[in-house]
Amino acid sequence: MYAVLYLIHRTNGVIMHNIRKFLLYGQGLYAHRLQNCILRAVMLL
Repeated sequence: MYAVLYLIHRTNGVIMHNIRKFLLYGQGLYAHRLQNCILRAVMLL
């Protein structure tokens, strides 16, 4: 019984970690794109 709960707990931890990593990665990409857009806009002015 405890082994099953432990496995579920560990699996949830891994899933949460991956989601957090994915979100941080997505934010980084978004910020990078935003910077590129701003740089292009500045160069066009």
